[in-house]
Amino acid sequence: MTTRNPSNGEISRREGEYNETMRFREGKELIVRIDISPLVDLVFLLIIFFSVSTTFIETSGLKLSLPKSTGISERRSEDITVYLTEDGKIHFGGEQVTVPVLEKKLHEAIASAEKKFVIIKADEKSRHGDVVTVMDTARNAGAEGITIATRARSTPQENK
Repeated sequence: MTTRNPSNGEISRREGEYNETMRFREGKELIVRIDISPLVDLVFLLIIFFSVSTTFIETSGLKLSLPKSTGISERRSEDITVYLTEDGKIHFGGEQVTVPVLEKKLHEAIASAEKKFVIIKADEKSRHGDVVTVMDTARNAGAEGITIATRARSTPQENK
């Protein structure tokens, strides 16, 4: 049973009665912090994605033995490249083509290219006449310059 004190308005309870007041848990303050584990996971996933999707070396898939030269300059991968095998087969854009088809495809590639240079990667044992045919085809397609790809000589003894 509860009674109210008329002088100060307090409510008093008798001993043994249940206290119906709400008790708040007193304890540690809530510490707010940013969890960076998901951020680290995301960064690692991005690193893996870009390392897998990046092309580091341009390879043609054809077995060519390029002739050697001492004056070599590196070329970028967006250049227009024609491959000529030892047996005279011409490859462009990943597929084997004939000379008329090569001229048509080169014309399209040169028209959309920023630099209108064609690189010819011919096997060192390919016939000179086949290389000249590819060079003429590139000129007819609108190439402003033609480069014959070579590989660097590794030692001075190979120059002999």
